[in-house]
Amino acid sequence: MHGRRSLGELVTKPKIASLVGLALLLFFHAGTSEAAPSAAAPLETNPDQALQAYAKLPLAFVENQGQADARVRYVAEGSRYAFYLTREEIVLSLGNRFASAEVGPASHRTTLALQFLGANPAVTLKAEKPVAGEVNYFRGTDPARWQTKLARYGQIVYRDLWPGVDMALAGQGGELKYEFRLRPGARLADIRLAYRGSSGLALDSSGALLIETSSGVLRDSPPVAYQEIAGARVPVDSRYALNHGGSAEASYGFAVSKGYDPDHALIIDPGVQYSTFLGGSSAEGGAGIAVDTAGNVYIVGTTQSLDFPATPGAFRTRLNSTTGVSDVFVSKLNASGSALIYATYIGGSGFDFGRAIAIDGAGNAYVTGQTGSSNFPTTGGAFQRAIKFIPTPRPADPLDAFVTKLNPTGSALVYSTYLGGVDVDDALGIAVDAAGNAYVTGQTTSHDFPTTPGAFSRTSGGSNDAFVTKLNATGSALVYSTYLGGLDNELGARIRLDAQNNAYVMGSTRSADFPTTAGAFDTTHNGAFDVFVTKLNSTGSGLIYSTFIGGSNFDSGQGLAIDAAGNAYVSGGTLSLDFPTTPGAFSATPTGNDIFVTKLNATGSALVYSTFLGSAGGGAAVAVDAAGNTYVTGGTSSVVFPTTPDGFQPRFNGGPSDAFVARLNATGSVLLYSTYLGGTNSEFGSDLVLDAAGNLYVTGTTYSVDFPTTPGAVDVLFSGNTLIFSGDAFVTKFVFGDVALSISSLTVSPSTVVGGTSATATATLSTAAPAGGATVTLGSSTATVAGVPASVTVPAGATSASFTITTTPVTATAAVTISGTFAGASRSAVLTVTPVPAAPSLSSVTVTPASVVGGTGATGTVTLTAAAPTAGAIVALSSSNVTVASVPASVTVAAGALSASFAIGTTSVTASTPVTITGVFGGATRTATLSVNAPAPPPPPPPPPAQSATVTVTATGRSGERVTSSPAGISVTVGSTGSATFATGTSITLSVSNGRSAIWSGACSSGGSKVKTCTFTVTGGASVSANVQ
Repeated sequence: MHGRRSLGELVTKPKIASLVGLALLLFFHAGTSEAAPSAAAPLETNPDQALQAYAKLPLAFVENQGQADARVRYVAEGSRYAFYLTREEIVLSLGNRFASAEVGPASHRTTLALQFLGANPAVTLKAEKPVAGEVNYFRGTDPARWQTKLARYGQIVYRDLWPGVDMALAGQGGELKYEFRLRPGARLADIRLAYRGSSGLALDSSGALLIETSSGVLRDSPPVAYQEIAGARVPVDSRYALNHGGSAEASYGFAVSKGYDPDHALIIDPGVQYSTFLGGSSAEGGAGIAVDTAGNVYIVGTTQSLDFPATPGAFRTRLNSTTGVSDVFVSKLNASGSALIYATYIGGSGFDFGRAIAIDGAGNAYVTGQTGSSNFPTTGGAFQRAIKFIPTPRPADPLDAFVTKLNPTGSALVYSTYLGGVDVDDALGIAVDAAGNAYVTGQTTSHDFPTTPGAFSRTSGGSNDAFVTKLNATGSALVYSTYLGGLDNELGARIRLDAQNNAYVMGSTRSADFPTTAGAFDTTHNGAFDVFVTKLNSTGSGLIYSTFIGGSNFDSGQGLAIDAAGNAYVSGGTLSLDFPTTPGAFSATPTGNDIFVTKLNATGSALVYSTFLGSAGGGAAVAVDAAGNTYVTGGTSSVVFPTTPDGFQPRFNGGPSDAFVARLNATGSVLLYSTYLGGTNSEFGSDLVLDAAGNLYVTGTTYSVDFPTTPGAVDVLFSGNTLIFSGDAFVTKFVFGDVALSISSLTVSPSTVVGGTSATATATLSTAAPAGGATVTLGSSTATVAGVPASVTVPAGATSASFTITTTPVTATAAVTISGTFAGASRSAVLTVTPVPAAPSLSSVTVTPASVVGGTGATGTVTLTAAAPTAGAIVALSSSNVTVASVPASVTVAAGALSASFAIGTTSVTASTPVTITGVFGGATRTATLSVNAPAPPPPPPPPPAQSATVTVTATGRSGERVTSSPAGISVTVGSTGSATFATGTSITLSVSNGRSAIWSGACSSGGSKVKTCTFTVTGGASVSANVQ
């Protein structure tokens, strides 16, 4: 077995450095002062100077050929420090041994030594990994005492320092690292270490080791271990073990959990491989990050520093304005994080902001953002070479998006173009396809933002719209460009591509009419701002899907990733208490200010999972690996943000906020890794990216002078100004290696059983078990009620295994917690065990329908108070009038069932007859009434068909008038006769036009009086005379 830890750095405040194994992580603060031949200012009073020196520790060891004390076997020297490797200890001496004597006669030297207690006094030190170059010592005037052509080595191994234990000291990526290697059978307890020069050791609440010195306290982060078993990495709990921690004689070693298997290797998760500042003396912020196949990292951001570390030969090595405005910066960092390959400014005389970056296979960097510079650098033939703005009298400054392609050496622009209309445009996300086409999204308030014929939407919908633009490989023309939005505000935050070059766009919208598609997960705006996820086809002409994601309050989409299957992963922040989450997610409990991570299926129709991830912050970026694990960074001000024991910084470090890095398993149910990342001031993680090996790179902004950096990183000193809130960008690399094997869930089915019966539980791992399987330790909170085996083994290649829970009879309901533990992690489920239920009895008898015509059937149903026993339940039946309604003698309710039905037969009756149906079981009698009815009498014959009759009207008297009927039919002028046919029984009203009166006679008579109308009922043929007055 082996483990490894890296040397830290000299600081005057405790800092957290990288952990890479089970060994010593030295944080040299300052030590005992001694007289020395020469000196500079006391080292402990100038921590920045000491830190800068220590950060450049040598990477090579030289054998002692007389240039040091005879006890020293190998030396690693720098201008102001030296490591001396002896058989008994490793001594670090910090001082100014080579300073000029003109500085003064007094000198201070700080010495701290790591001692090996009870170790092999005859241990052999073997030099390995030769390093190019030689070392010569020319001291004195006697050539015989000179040491020349001494070889340099990258690693020294102490063989059998303790029985079966080797220790290696190596240079790696600018760091010096210890590594313990314990062979099978070696005892971890044999490793005992002590600090000479320390006044005592202690542990803090996080498990970190505190080393007391005369100048302050050093802090050594808790060890984090895992084992390699059949090719898989299995986490193992580890911790420091102190002996007399409060005294100057304190020593310490390491302890691991009972799950540790001494027959397999033990490795400490390397955690942070490198971490560096990136900036000058003014303000910087890291916004976007990309990584190439060689592990080189590309960062884009914004700088206001005149002394930003631009490299010779870069495209632009000076800030383009001295008036305090900002430029874009693009930096390429080598794979070890120890040097800049290039770093360049890009900008004009106005404000320029770098927002996002992508790279192609050749190492060209595609950068986008926003510029307010009318002289932002563009290239010949570019799509848009001039900034667009509304001229005076409008005083607004012009603000356009830009897209710039930088060559692989950072020395020249391949192309550079503005992108925008006359109002404000800002690009926030960029992607590039295999052909070198660039895809950009962002936000525009310009009604003349450039769009293309046939694009999805060529008209601005609201005051702010998202946009999606595809620029050709030469930057000379738009392949497509479209608005994306409704009548309110939108912002396109991220863009990703699938293998078919369909563009996935994510952002935020306040528009109730934001375009969604039928069958999408959520087509209704939920209130305030919602997240949107839109999949645009490869021609930009239509939506493949588009959906809202959100609750009733403010929701902000910030991160987007796409896996090979086309599932979309979204991260961001939400204030919604009803933000959608899914069963089994890591956290479904909102706080009202939450980070979220959501996985949307490939068709955009459903959530695969959705979970909260801590509070008081936002998930600015998300990435997904080949196994479907998600990685999230952002910022949080929560002191209870969920972290894991192996987290690099498991506790909040102060300031308004810390960055965080979290890793969720493929189902979104388990937090595999989580850590704060920050110092005592404020941080925020802006973007992250994974390389092919699963290493994670994070960038963002820090305002902390004690943000964690690693020795040998390109910049270990904060260059900003906390007094004016000017920060630095940061870049941090996390090495996860293989996906850590852990237990992700434990389920029980059924969740409720009767005592004396059994249930089945299933333990599920985060990934497939290695060769030889993975053994999960089982437990029961009340083994006398629900017993489980001691363990269950998940077979090699499988992800789960089931086991039987055996219960005993109980007199009262009991809730038993069944647990499974693997690799230091536990998952549990609750099994409810109930008493054996009382014997069932008859609860009811019902009849359907309750009323029938004699001769037809009905259905009866018996229902029990509890499920029928194994043999079933026989319910006796009877009828109060078997002649009218008959039933079987009994009906059987099947085992486990609650009810059973039976047929009821009836006979014809002449009058309605009620019959009582009775059921008897378990001492209970229940009845129901069935009404058996006589057939209904025949209906009365229909009325005879209607007959018709002719009505004749003769009009005399005042000429020019007319007699008409209601209903219509009669219309006779004075001096004529008319007739019409009406159905008998019809009531007819006759009247004179103009409202005149008439004397009516005949079938309708007014009795000699003058009246205006005359009404009668037709019973047969009839004649009426009207003398119009």
